[in-house]
This record gives sequence, C-alpha cells and structure tokens, in this order.
Amino acid sequence: MPLPIRVVALRRGDRSRLERLTRSRTTPHRIVERAQIVLASADGEPGSAICQQLGVSRPTVTCWLDRYDAEGLSGLLSDRPRSGRPKQITPGDEAAIVERTLHTTPPL
Repeated sequence: MPLPIRVVALRRGDRSRLERLTRSRTTPHRIVERAQIVLASADGEPGSAICQQLGVSRPTVTCWLDRYDAEGLSGLLSDRPRSGRPKQITPGDEAAIVERTLHTTPPL
C-alpha cells in the first residue's frame, strides 16, 4: 500500500538551508537524508517514492516529517538521547583512574 502524498509546508528560509545541507560535502549522511526527505515531501513527492529514492523505510519518512512539523529545522539537526546501559563507574572513581594514569608508571 503506497504512502499518500504528504506535503510538508516549509517554514520561511528553511528551503535554502535544507538545500545547502544536501549539497554540503561535510554534512553527516543522516542529516542529508533527513533534509532530502523533507524537501521531497515539500515538492509533492509521494511517500512511497521518497522511500524508494532514498532507500529508507516508511516509518523513517513519517518520523522525520513529523519531527520537522513539530520542531522545525532544529529537530532534523539533532538526535534525541537514546537509552543505554548506565555507567558502572562514578565520576570520582574515573578521576582517580585518570590521576593514577597520569602520575604513576606501571611496573616493568
């Protein structure tokens, strides 16, 4: 089932910024991909065509269009924190390890 056409209304000045991001050689690929998704939608491309052109899934297209609608360009440029294993070492222990590493020599 194809994704319907979802045209995102770009905010003032965002088109030029998004196009600049897609042309830049130093922009990370994930940011370029997000910008391309939003630009394609703004140009009236159907969601399924965006998926095919960029090689991404439907949820990916939907996620980034929703994020742009909610947060604008800044939502595309930053990743949200992810869950992960909490640190097992306290900041004090970490500082002690760094101190020992810098000021002692290991036995030969």
